Amino acid sequence: MNFKSIHRQDFFPYGILFFLFVWSFYSKFLPYGIGIMTLAWLVGGYYNGFWKKAKTSVMLWLLAGFLFWHAVSILYHQNYAQGLSEFNTKISFAVLPIILLGMSDIFERMKTKIFAWFIAGNFISAILILVLAIKKNVSYTSGKWLVNYEVFPHLKLSFFEAIDQRYSFFASNELSRWTHPTYYAIIIVFSMYLLVTWFWDRNKSVLARTVITLILLYFSLIIFLLQSRTGFMVSGLAGGLFLVQWLSKYYDIRRPVYLFIVVIIIGSISVFLLNPKIITGKVQTFDPRLNMWQAAGEVMHKNLFFGVGTGNLKDVLGATEYFKVLNAPEKYDAHNQYLETCSEVGIPALLFLLGAIGLAFYKAIKQANHWLFAVLAIACTAFFFESYVERINGIFFFVFFMLFFYWGDKKQAINR
Repeated sequence: MNFKSIHRQDFFPYGILFFLFVWSFYSKFLPYGIGIMTLAWLVGGYYNGFWKKAKTSVMLWLLAGFLFWHAVSILYHQNYAQGLSEFNTKISFAVLPIILLGMSDIFERMKTKIFAWFIAGNFISAILILVLAIKKNVSYTSGKWLVNYEVFPHLKLSFFEAIDQRYSFFASNELSRWTHPTYYAIIIVFSMYLLVTWFWDRNKSVLARTVITLILLYFSLIIFLLQSRTGFMVSGLAGGLFLVQWLSKYYDIRRPVYLFIVVIIIGSISVFLLNPKIITGKVQTFDPRLNMWQAAGEVMHKNLFFGVGTGNLKDVLGATEYFKVLNAPEKYDAHNQYLETCSEVGIPALLFLLGAIGLAFYKAIKQANHWLFAVLAIACTAFFFESYVERINGIFFFVFFMLFFYWGDKKQAINR
C-alpha cells in the first residue's frame, strides 16, 4: 500500500472498521475503539457542515433530549461522583450520532467491509472465549467431565446437567467482561442475520457458502452455550425477519405486514410475561427479574416525572421490599430499559427514547428497510429483559446500527 496516496479523509472509514473489529472483545477496549474513530473523524475534517445538518435532524435532537435529561438529573443525585460516572456511559448517545451524521456516502460505499469487519471481530472473539471457557471452567474428575463455575462454587455439575439447568457455559468473573449472555448473544445473532441477508446472496460460490454455513453453525453453538433466554428469543425473531426479507424478493410485502410483525412481537412478549407456567419454569435468572420489575414499577410510580436521579436507581431499588427478599449480594438495575429509564430519570427521557425508536420504525416500515427494522426489533425486545443501554455494549449496538441504517441507506427509498 502506498501510504502517500491515502487522503486524510480516508482515516475515518478505517477508524470505523477498527471500532467494529474490537467491539466484541474486552469491554475495556471499547473506549479506545470509539476514541480512535472519533480522532479519525476529526482528522478527516468531517465536522465541516455538521451544524447545518444537525439543525434539520429530528433523530439527533431526540437522542440529545434523552441525554440532556440524564445530565439534568445528576443535579439531584445523592452522590454526585457516582451520578457523573453513570452519565459518562451515556456519552456515547452524543458521540456516535455526532460522528455518524451525514456519513451516508461512506456507509453506502463501505457497507460490505463494515459488515465483514464486524462479523470477523465477533467470530475471532467467539473462538477465544470458547477456548478460555474450556480452560477455565471444565475439568475431568473421577471419570466425569465437570463444569466448575467460579461464580457458582457450590455447583458440581456435568456439562449436560449445567446446560439442562440453563447455566451459561461462560459464567466466570473474568469472561463476564466479554460475555454477559444477553449482550453477547445479540451481537452474535445480528452477525448471523447479516451473513444470511447480506453475504449469502452476494457470494454464490460453493466455497464461500460453505464458509458462511460453518460460521453460522459455530455462532449457533455459542448462542446455545450462552443459555440466554433473551438470546433465544431474538434468535427466533431474527429468523422470522429473515423469512420476511426472503419472501419480499418474490412477493410484494406491504407495510401492513411489518405492522403485523410489530403486533406479533409485542403480543408474544406480553404472553411470555403473563404466562405463569413460563415464568416459573426451570430458568435460573428469570424469577428475580419479576421482583426487579415490581420494584422499578413502585419507584417509577412515586417518581414519575423526574425519576430518582442518574445513578441513584440501584440504591433505591435495593431499599424496596421486592429487592430485600432476593438477599442479593450486590446491587442490580431494573433489568428492563423502559422501567429503568422512567424510574431513574423520569417519563420525559422515556418519551425521547420512544420518540427516536418510533421515528426509526416509521422509516423502516415506510421504506421497507429490513436491516433497520431488524435492529429495532432486536433491541426493543432486549429492552424488555435488560437495562440494555445502561451498558456501553448495549448503547453501541442500539445507537450505531440504528443510525447506520437510518442515515445510511439512501438506496432503500422503495415505497412498498
